[in-house]
Amino acid sequence: MSRSSWLQQQTQRITWPDTANGPVVGHALRLFWWNGLLDNLSEAFAASYLPLFALSYGATSSQIGFLSSAGNLLAVAGLWPGSRLAERWPRRKPLVMLSGSAARLMLLVLALLPFLFHAPHIVWIIIACAALRVFFNNFGLPAWTAFTARLVPEATRGRYFGSRNFGMRLATLFGYPLAGWLIGWAGAPQGYQLSLGLAGSIGLLSTVLFFGHIPEPPLTADEQRASGEPWALLPALRAQPLFSAFCLAALAWNLSVQLAGPFFNVFLVSELGGTTATVGWLLALFSLSSMVGQRLFGRLSDRRGSLWAMQLTGLLIPLFPWVWAMAHTPWHIVPLYAVSGLIWARYEIGSFNTLLSLTPEAHRPRFVAFYQTLVFVAGFVSPLLGGFLVEALGFRLVFVLSGVGRLLSTLLLIRLVRPPAAQHAAA
Repeated sequence: MSRSSWLQQQTQRITWPDTANGPVVGHALRLFWWNGLLDNLSEAFAASYLPLFALSYGATSSQIGFLSSAGNLLAVAGLWPGSRLAERWPRRKPLVMLSGSAARLMLLVLALLPFLFHAPHIVWIIIACAALRVFFNNFGLPAWTAFTARLVPEATRGRYFGSRNFGMRLATLFGYPLAGWLIGWAGAPQGYQLSLGLAGSIGLLSTVLFFGHIPEPPLTADEQRASGEPWALLPALRAQPLFSAFCLAALAWNLSVQLAGPFFNVFLVSELGGTTATVGWLLALFSLSSMVGQRLFGRLSDRRGSLWAMQLTGLLIPLFPWVWAMAHTPWHIVPLYAVSGLIWARYEIGSFNTLLSLTPEAHRPRFVAFYQTLVFVAGFVSPLLGGFLVEALGFRLVFVLSGVGRLLSTLLLIRLVRPPAAQHAAA
């Protein structure tokens, strides 16, 4: 009985949010937990299969690259006006709901496109609708971040977001293979239409029934005061050279990652003989591996620092595209997905925590917006270049170049960026 009780307590601690903040806040946090789970389930049915949806209508490698690039370009277009509006509009929740609902409606439009258009024009319409979905998602992102910071008490954020992230990973663990099986069962393009329709419906359900019932906390005095301040980004950047160096390394890193990132699943299906079901199961394996990585390496990162974890994993991640370049069957990719989830989970958490440690608290939203802009710019430029290189040189050589770029950008990070405490001591 004692072992059973202990196991139940551990399961509760890992998978369910902390409700020690009172019944009202606890209820809001539970709604937010379910909102995150269903949002990720919606993404599992849509995001990874959009390139394959376009491929089923004869999209070229250049068009697949443009699919990713156009989304990143419109992400930048939505990020800055969304952040300005989030600072000046006293209510963030309606802004999040409107932008989120618009993004999910784009998924429903994508599901209906084959009834309205035919190849080859439908490929460009798919690209346009997918880019608009990214625009709406990022237009509401600053408001969502501000809303979240006020919703979740600071004292319990670590435990709560660990619980919420676990639920989100759990959704993708089942969502990816289910979507792959569904597409394989219904065939192309009907399977993609069914998957995208489910993605849009689940996302709207999450926004209306769960996020829509979360009470919005009032604005703090600092937020009210900041709403009238002018934006002065460049002088603030000049005063933070360490952050600028971090952004330079991050730009080089994302250029290298996005050079090959959009083409892995396309290569798996078109060159290695994989199916959409194969893609789904491999993505589920990646999600399971990343869940283990978050639990396994968290304490080690706390002891050694987030920048150390980022640099260490940055030296390992360049190996992944090189393994892709040597693969000849889908089975060669299975061990890679089992390991890469562990490493990428640690890198992403280390990168986010390093970003927070290097940004000044007073102007953090503007600095984060600048950083995300660089990420999206890299996501726009690099897939376009990758698409042309794939057509000229082939998938494998592009994967090799991506690994070289990742390694060089990590060495740049090690050379230019030191932990903030070490920087202050040297000064």
